[in-house]
Amino acid sequence: HVAELSTGWKDKSGKNRTIFYSQGNIYDVEDEVSFYAKVARRPGVETICETGFNAGYSAITFLFANPRATYIGFDLGDMGWSAASVEYVKAVFGDRFIYHKGKSIDTLNPEHMGGRKCDLLSVDANHHESYTDFKLGKEVSRANAYILADDFSSDCPLVPRDWGRAEREGWIRTLEAHKDAFRIEDDEGG
Repeated sequence: HVAELSTGWKDKSGKNRTIFYSQGNIYDVEDEVSFYAKVARRPGVETICETGFNAGYSAITFLFANPRATYIGFDLGDMGWSAASVEYVKAVFGDRFIYHKGKSIDTLNPEHMGGRKCDLLSVDANHHESYTDFKLGKEVSRANAYILADDFSSDCPLVPRDWGRAEREGWIRTLEAHKDAFRIEDDEGG
């Protein structure tokens, strides 16, 4: 189903649309897609929140992986393909897909959650200040929610820096980490 996003589809008016996508996405790394799907299927995951919807590849992955889940996305919506991508994902997933356009500092708050708490938070937006999204996401997440940080790599050194800050502050605990598409083992081999 993901291929449809790239190859084109008809919008609400029946006009053929093709979504142009030039940035990297989770489908660039097969293991990342599998990992996102695995986390989305964990017991208790019913509300998935994400900063950085962009073209919706991770949203589609989460929603196909977990047919019980509702996805709430927070994104600037400023790319040429943003509106068409939101329309497409909404057409496929209906009420399971909720989207808030704007800066996460303005939208990632209880007012936009409809009484829900995030069971899984994916942070894939401002790679220069991901700490803010981690902190805002914490405020709208249940206790012991899962957090994913995309671009935890040497290409985006501020993401691991911000993750480390939250971990040192004691409100994030790393269960599994992958950096530069390779698994980072902890001291106990896990």
